[in-house]
Amino acid sequence: MMMRGGVSPLYFFAWRRSRIGMQFVEILFEVCMKKFVFAAFFSVSIPLGYAQPIWSDGSLHRSEIDIFAREKMYAVYLNPFLIREESEKMFRENKDKLKYSEVDWEEKFSSYLMNNDFSSGKKVVVARVLQAVNKSVVSRKVRVSNIVSAVVLPLNELEYDRVRKMPEVTLVNEIKNSEMEISSFPYYDYNGGGELVSWAKVAVNSDDGFSVFNPFYYVDVHPGALQSTSEYDVNVIYASAGAGDYSYHSSAIARIVGAKRNLIFSRGINPGQPLYLAATSPSFIFVVPAIEAAIHHADVRGVNAVLNISMNNGDEIAGDPYSTNPHDETGKTMLRASNRFLVTQSAGNAKPGHFNGDACPHVYNVDGAILDNDAILSVGAIDRTGDRMMDSINFYPGDYPTPIASRSGPCVDFYAPGGEIYAYVNQNNQLNFGSGTSYAAPIVAAIASRYGDTQTKPLVRESYVKSILMPTGYNDGGRPIKIPRYSTNPVGVLRHHPVIQAIAPVNNHRIGYIRDNNFFQRPEEFWTSSDNFGSFAVDLGQVRDVKGVRIVLETSSPGNNPVNFQVFGSSMALQNNPLNYYYFAPSVLIKNHTEPFQYERVPIFIPLNGNYRSLRIDGMNPTSWFAVVEVEVYGF
Repeated sequence: MMMRGGVSPLYFFAWRRSRIGMQFVEILFEVCMKKFVFAAFFSVSIPLGYAQPIWSDGSLHRSEIDIFAREKMYAVYLNPFLIREESEKMFRENKDKLKYSEVDWEEKFSSYLMNNDFSSGKKVVVARVLQAVNKSVVSRKVRVSNIVSAVVLPLNELEYDRVRKMPEVTLVNEIKNSEMEISSFPYYDYNGGGELVSWAKVAVNSDDGFSVFNPFYYVDVHPGALQSTSEYDVNVIYASAGAGDYSYHSSAIARIVGAKRNLIFSRGINPGQPLYLAATSPSFIFVVPAIEAAIHHADVRGVNAVLNISMNNGDEIAGDPYSTNPHDETGKTMLRASNRFLVTQSAGNAKPGHFNGDACPHVYNVDGAILDNDAILSVGAIDRTGDRMMDSINFYPGDYPTPIASRSGPCVDFYAPGGEIYAYVNQNNQLNFGSGTSYAAPIVAAIASRYGDTQTKPLVRESYVKSILMPTGYNDGGRPIKIPRYSTNPVGVLRHHPVIQAIAPVNNHRIGYIRDNNFFQRPEEFWTSSDNFGSFAVDLGQVRDVKGVRIVLETSSPGNNPVNFQVFGSSMALQNNPLNYYYFAPSVLIKNHTEPFQYERVPIFIPLNGNYRSLRIDGMNPTSWFAVVEVEVYGF
């Protein structure tokens, strides 16, 4: 029996014609019509509310009736196993399975999924949810996720209660509409051949002729008219409905990272680096789909890169101190992004009265702490002396200076230059400087993007950056303040050990999915044990130094629930014999690990320490089938 549960955020879904052929599309459409699913998608948008008997009862108080009008935005997570079941059911109705062996059947079904952007099973499940609350995707407020199994809906209290009890739904999370804040506005600057070279470029050891062609992604406000200049190349890949023309903040980051060597104004950390912007407004509702847009852009191209977010939760109220933790929509989305990106986030600027402000309420963290090997870095800012930045800035060009200081504390991974950085050109065509952690975070991402290529894993880039940290001589609450300094000869950087072979005693024909470097684009391609307990084994091709395994789960668990793992190791090669799996698979226990929470397509890191060629991983998921999307092995 399938367990309930689930998780995911949101990304705009665009209807496109299937590439598998019009004849098959017509067959699918006919089947869907028989199942009443397309009525919910293509109907005229129905007014929100409930049927007449509720309003004609006469016994309802005004306060009860008002419930129907109060709506909030929710991410509604769908059961991924039910989606796959519906997809197979509809595919079987149009294809004679008896023609194929089980392996051939899987190949045919996978080919069908690859050629359809939005699977028929997902259409069925989404349609049921929409029908339950009398909504349709014609409504501008309804968004279907293209990254994970979710739909974003405006729901009132009664609709919320109805939806969360549906068997198709695993979790319903409110998307908060709190405002994010923009965190912006001895070494010395110098004039280098007609260009200003910032002290920041010198401090991080990037004052060289190095050219970077790896992409740099960032989520920020829209640069407006400053998007297209001869000084840097910004490709706007997405603009949310709330994206406004804020100009300077976004263009300043573009200049700091990618300003070209062309004798105009200033020189970036990586001159001429290609920049990809997902534009948003300072609101969580719009930031989440912007992050997903960046994920989608990179994932369809099979690219690993860096993603900078110079925005923070701006709420100083202690009532909701960790709005970017792993259980919040923004936190979960950042974790999913870490499958493709090394994510850097500004630590935020403390304002008067909060100069010793803790960064934890404003950045991604887990229970008030940072973790290694999660590919998410929170970056504070230093001034040109190496101390924590304390300065006065103009939040908008032309306004009065406001005192600020870099946030600090246990949720800051490390620091980078952020004080008095020449970053934007004013209305008089003059280069001006600004200060803020908004400038520090992209500098770290720019340095990280120098390492490797578009296939370099995020955990490898995280390890690289941490291997080149140097102390400045100052402290943050007793911890040495450190900044990254670019090096071509780093020591102690993790390596990704490719999985050469994988086997499983159950559904072995699906086990290849766990090593195909596909996280999101074919959402129903994952290995599953079809039970709460499952086991699989991987072969690294030779004995390797292993420091950890990163596992991406497919799960229908309703959120904050643990998963238990046992890892076994061996120096011997795997035998490709799933029928005698437990006889040949590794049997020496090397690790017991309990992960305290799980979410759909959110990675889990299991630390290990030893030399192994093959690993067997047993999983026990009390609240879902044990299912795996991807497995990565790391070591030295």
